[in-house]
Amino acid sequence: MTDYLLLLGSNLGDREAYLRTAVQMLSQRTSHLRESAIYETAAWGVEDQQGFLNQAVMISTEMEPSELLAFAKNLETEIGRCHRQRWHEREIDIDILLWSGGRYSSDDLMIPHRHLPERAFALVPAVEIAAHWPADEYGSTVLDLLEKTEDQLEVHIFKI
Repeated sequence: MTDYLLLLGSNLGDREAYLRTAVQMLSQRTSHLRESAIYETAAWGVEDQQGFLNQAVMISTEMEPSELLAFAKNLETEIGRCHRQRWHEREIDIDILLWSGGRYSSDDLMIPHRHLPERAFALVPAVEIAAHWPADEYGSTVLDLLEKTEDQLEVHIFKI
């Protein structure tokens, strides 16, 4: 079994329900290990939109990274995600942040997630459940990345 750290995000409709549905659907094909509290942040990248709810989830599965990516994209569609411009509104977003296999790179996926060091909205919930998980090839942990990030985005607990 391989462990993965995922980030779920939503900023349209019933944001909390979209996150809960994603966790439930992920647990149907993976072992659900842990989930963080739900955090609320302002939008990142394209700021003129509703704030996001974000939640980190740790899972364990036999799926390889490319298989998990395809599974996650199918879940997004099943849950109701409509594809829009990059970094714009979304009903649900499932990102693969880290995996216990270390580094992975393909045309469609890079693990660790290429923007993880820049995103407090991902690091704060990730630290809650995986603070000491190695997050780069230099030995930095998720907690180290949060302490070093220059992202000053305010992150607030929405619901525990």
